[in-house]
Amino acid sequence: MLKRLMSKPSSTDKTHEEIPEVVGIDDSTAQFSLDDFIEAEAEVDLTVSDQKTVKKRMDFLTLFVIGAALLGGTNLLLTLLNMVMIAQVAGKPAPTLVELQGGKSITVAAIGSKERTTEAIQTFVSESLVELFDWRGMIQSPDSRDSAPIPDPGVEIGGGQRVTYATWAASYRFEDSWQPELLKAIATMTPQSLFNQSDRRTQGLLVVREMGQPTKTNEGQWQIDVVANLILFENGDNVGRAIPFNKKVTVAAVDPPAFSDDPSELQTVIYNARKAGMIIQFMEDLKA
Repeated sequence: MLKRLMSKPSSTDKTHEEIPEVVGIDDSTAQFSLDDFIEAEAEVDLTVSDQKTVKKRMDFLTLFVIGAALLGGTNLLLTLLNMVMIAQVAGKPAPTLVELQGGKSITVAAIGSKERTTEAIQTFVSESLVELFDWRGMIQSPDSRDSAPIPDPGVEIGGGQRVTYATWAASYRFEDSWQPELLKAIATMTPQSLFNQSDRRTQGLLVVREMGQPTKTNEGQWQIDVVANLILFENGDNVGRAIPFNKKVTVAAVDPPAFSDDPSELQTVIYNARKAGMIIQFMEDLKA
């Protein structure tokens, strides 16, 4: 019996053997799993926020692209419209008829800014020289073009010398740097008795006999030969004495001056002298 008791396990021991070993959960493992869960939750929230930001940026970029496309399309349409209008203007013939302020009409032709016709050059040179030696002693009243001529008081140029009003006005048809020297030379030739109303013994004028064809020497520059006579009437002589005046004249194209609304006398003189768009740069004796 003692042997049976020793070989047979007790009910208490059997119960102990059947109970499995319970594996406990480590506190650190539980804590790590909770932190991971919180971090994952935060990452989900951050991802949603980033998606909203990206969506906003994409919306703004889309609006920007649409706006740029609209502006570009508008600019293209305006450019095409401008090209069509320019083509229409370019296709129209240049105007050839111009109506003047007095109601008269003249025919015109389009030329370059540095080009002048033969007739225009010849007319300008002839008028300039005739006015430069206008020694009649009488001028038109500046107050009215319809009134009778009045005695020419002359224009003082310094040193007690005077030139006729017409000579002074015509000097603005010449190169600016040459004008003072030219006026002094003309003053020495001008009979000073012209300005004495009681003793106007000498008068004179220039008569152009022949005008050559302009020769182009440079862009906007020409030379033209002039054959003329300076005729002086002295001491009541009605026949006159002719002095040869043969010159080679150099002419240049310039921009005509602008005419103001309320011009002074000097501005009016300069405008009338240069409205043809030319000046005389130089004169030299014409060689035979």
